[in-house]
Amino acid sequence: MKIISKRIAVVLLAILCITYLAGCQINTVDTTPKDPINQEEKEVKEEEKPTAGNTKLKELAIQYEGKSLQISGDANEELLQDLFGAAEEKKTHTYTAADNMDPHIGKTTVEYRFPGLIIRTINTLVEVNKFYVYQMEVSDPKYTTPRLIKVGDSVDKLKEEYPEASLVPDSDGYYLYNPVDHFDAMGFTIVDNKINKIKIYTLLE
Repeated sequence: MKIISKRIAVVLLAILCITYLAGCQINTVDTTPKDPINQEEKEVKEEEKPTAGNTKLKELAIQYEGKSLQISGDANEELLQDLFGAAEEKKTHTYTAADNMDPHIGKTTVEYRFPGLIIRTINTLVEVNKFYVYQMEVSDPKYTTPRLIKVGDSVDKLKEEYPEASLVPDSDGYYLYNPVDHFDAMGFTIVDNKINKIKIYTLLE
């Protein structure tokens, strides 16, 4: 009888151990690392193009006959012709190592010349067929800023409409307006106390 009781005790103990181990396996948290995300897919090899979505960038624009073109906005020949008519001259340049502009090697700039207006555009290495505006030069009063300032206006009127603009030290008369940061700006060249030229730009790094 004692032998049978010992055997039963051993069997019960074995069952108890098996049940305990099975429970441990069920509750074990799987800490096996998941497949890592391919880092090459996450890396940004080059910025697309400067965003034109910033509302303050809309201040850096020119207006003509109810239409507007802002810095960092998309631009191509068809769009510019719709805004300003056919360009008088068009120049294209693709950067190479000889230009000493390493970050831009392979990029292409296109310059469009209209009466009293020069527009310069550039693409990116990611979107070679899409161009954005990086510089505009205005020398004709028919083009205005969003605050309706134009070539020929007085310095007093400029200060009234652009109180944020500041005179650049040691300049012969150059006011700079930076609504976003020092990379994006509108500059006013002053001659004889009047605006002689307006330049709107975003710096190429």
